Amino acid sequence: MARPEIAALLEAHAAVVHRVALARTGDAEAAAEIAQETFLEAVRSIDRLDPDGDPRAWLLGIARNVSRRHARSRARRAATFTELQVDDVTDRDDAVDLSAVAAERLAAAVGALPPELGAVLALKYDDALSYDAIADVLGIPRSTVQGRLRRAKAILRSELRDLDPTDLDEDARDGGDLR
Repeated sequence: MARPEIAALLEAHAAVVHRVALARTGDAEAAAEIAQETFLEAVRSIDRLDPDGDPRAWLLGIARNVSRRHARSRARRAATFTELQVDDVTDRDDAVDLSAVAAERLAAAVGALPPELGAVLALKYDDALSYDAIADVLGIPRSTVQGRLRRAKAILRSELRDLDPTDLDEDARDGGDLR
C-alpha cells in the first residue's frame, strides 16, 4: 500500500479510533496517546491488513490491544501507589480494598472483550451514547449494536460471576450494572 493510501486510510478512521479510545479511558490525553500509538502500529503492520477485510475493524483491534497495554500500565502504577498508601496508614500487610479489586477485575474483563464488543460497550457506558448514535459512529445497524451489547454483557457476567456484590461500592453498583 502506498503512503498516500495509508494516510487516507488512517485519516478516514481517525475520529472513530479516537472516540473509542476516549470512551475506554475517559481521558482525552490518554485517548490521544492510544490513537497515536494505534496509528503507528498500523503503519508498521500495514502488510497484515486483509485487502478484503474491514480496515475499521482492523484498526479497532489494534486500538484494543494498545488500550489493554495502557490499562495494564496504569493499573500497575495505581497498584504501586495504593500499596504505598495502605502501608503508610495501616499496620496490616493484607489490607485490601475490595471495591478496587472488583473495579480492576471489571476493567480487565472489559479490556479482554473482542474489539467489536468492547467498542460498543465503551460507547454505551463510558460515552453514554444511544444505540442509534453508536450505530452511526461505528457504521453498523442498530440491531447489531444491540446484539453486540447483549453479547458483551453476557461475557462480563460470566467472567465476574464469582464476585460478591458487597465487594462493589455504591458508585460501582450504580454505574456498573451489567443487567
